[in-house]
Amino acid sequence: MGRSPRSVLIVDDDPDLRLCLRSLLEEEGYQVLEAADGDAALAACDQEPTLVLVDFHLPGTLTGSALVTALRGCLGPRAWILLLTGDESLRSRVTELGADGLIEKPFDLPDLLHLVEQHGA
Repeated sequence: MGRSPRSVLIVDDDPDLRLCLRSLLEEEGYQVLEAADGDAALAACDQEPTLVLVDFHLPGTLTGSALVTALRGCLGPRAWILLLTGDESLRSRVTELGADGLIEKPFDLPDLLHLVEQHGA
């Protein structure tokens, strides 16, 4: 499938959060993909999202920095990867982890939308 200039992959195990983010982003004209875990996120790579919002602390075997590394490997440097986390200690390690930025939970939806727009999705 071709690369959409406005596609976002939401990777979070919380279905309510995914639904909220999907609704917000679709209202703004984004194509939205969802994944509840790391394996599903990697399966969505063939859709070539331009931005990935990743919950850093997912359940399962593929989570955290391993997931970011795997996503970077399949999407390359053109995709932006933003971490979604309540762990503010990750802020100083964002680049080391292979991500392009961090959104701290809880977040304000208009602020999140602004960050999505900034990061080229």
